[in-house]
Amino acid sequence: MNHKCIVEKIVPNTVMFKPDDLDFLRSLVFSLAKSYKKIKDISETNKAENINRENERYFGQIFFDTFIGKIGEIAFKKFLINKFSRKIDLDWEISDQIAGFKSDIPNSKKIVSIKSTDTLDSIWAEAPQNADIGIFVKVAIPKDFFMKILAHISSLKKFLRFVEERLEKDDSVSKLLNFVEETAYSEEMQIKACILGYYNTNPELLKRKGQEIPFLGEVHEDKFMIEYNKLLSTDIDWLNFIKIAL
Repeated sequence: MNHKCIVEKIVPNTVMFKPDDLDFLRSLVFSLAKSYKKIKDISETNKAENINRENERYFGQIFFDTFIGKIGEIAFKKFLINKFSRKIDLDWEISDQIAGFKSDIPNSKKIVSIKSTDTLDSIWAEAPQNADIGIFVKVAIPKDFFMKILAHISSLKKFLRFVEERLEKDDSVSKLLNFVEETAYSEEMQIKACILGYYNTNPELLKRKGQEIPFLGEVHEDKFMIEYNKLLSTDIDWLNFIKIAL
């Protein structure tokens, strides 16, 4: 990616926030609640249908996928406020009882899908097949973000002191306490998210399950997909989005 592209597209469309951000804190609670609910639903289904438990997803995986998705929505919300003074609400419901995909922006005039990824080498933006508009967000987040959150609110220190008080002086694990503390506090946590753009869905962009596409391979479900360098991203494009979708 050349310098001109970074200056003209990436930097102006990037938002940053820290652990004190209220929507960030909401996203943590939302992700925990949704993960607990998902695990509970999977467990009950498997028990009722006698399904092998190996098919279950791990709590951590569900949490991280949910969290990255919500961070993308929060970033887009901040992007609209900061750049266009347009406020939107987010959906904080965790119910899975709604049939089909609904808009990620409540009360929008169009069905809007906000997808985000922390995979930097991805080139495809995607949206469910009943979405009218797909928005694509790239998220950069520390891999130890949960530890950094605990460090930020001092809970990590409390935990380390709790362990230290119970370990013998010659316990080899006690030597690791300072290392963990120093590493966790060495950098302040900051999340960056770049809103790369959006696209209007149409039948030509619909990829079918089993279809092979470049740089990704087999598509696992029917969905709209487009290369992110074809996304609409200028200020005029976003003003048009606001007009037709909000």
